[in-house]
Amino acid sequence: MGMYMSYKEADRAAIEQMISRCGEESPSENDFYDTSDFPEVLEVKEKCETCYLDKMWDGLHCLLTGVSTCAPMKDNLLSEAVVGGDAFSDRGVYFVSYISPERMPQILAALNAFDLEGALSAFSPEHFSQEKIYPRIWLRDDKEELKQELRAAFQILRDFYDQMAKKNKGVIISLY
Repeated sequence: MGMYMSYKEADRAAIEQMISRCGEESPSENDFYDTSDFPEVLEVKEKCETCYLDKMWDGLHCLLTGVSTCAPMKDNLLSEAVVGGDAFSDRGVYFVSYISPERMPQILAALNAFDLEGALSAFSPEHFSQEKIYPRIWLRDDKEELKQELRAAFQILRDFYDQMAKKNKGVIISLY
C-alpha cells in the first residue's frame, strides 16, 4: 500500500470550521489533532471536487522545488501547491493542511509561470534517489515514463487549482 496526496475543494467557512476545531483541542506534546476525518467531513458536507496525485506528490514537489516534501519551503508558492501553506496537523500519522481561497490565484499563477518542460529536460532520477523522494522508483523505472507521470501530475494539479480559483475555493490537502 502506498501513500497518496488528496486535494479537496473547500470554501472559507469549511476551512475556518476546521481551524476552530483544532483551536478547541489541545494536544499534548506527544499527541496531534485528530484530523483523520477532515476530508471525509468535507466530502459529506459538500459535494466537493477532489484531485488525487497518486504516488507522484513527492516527485512533483521535488521537480518544482528541488527538495522533498519532508522539507516544505515556507512562503514558496510551488511548495505550497503540493503540500499547502498552513497545516492542521503535521505530527503523527496524518498530514492535513490547507490553502485559503485568497491564496489560490497566487499559487495558480506560480504554476502557470513554471517552466515544466525545462524542468523535465533537466530531470535527474539520480537526484530524486539521493533526495530519497517517495516512492523509491527513480532508478528502477524508465526515465521517460517517469517524466510522463510527473508531467501528468503537474497538469492534473494545475487544472484542479484553475477550477478552484475560478470558483473562489480553497483546498484541503491530506496525505494518507
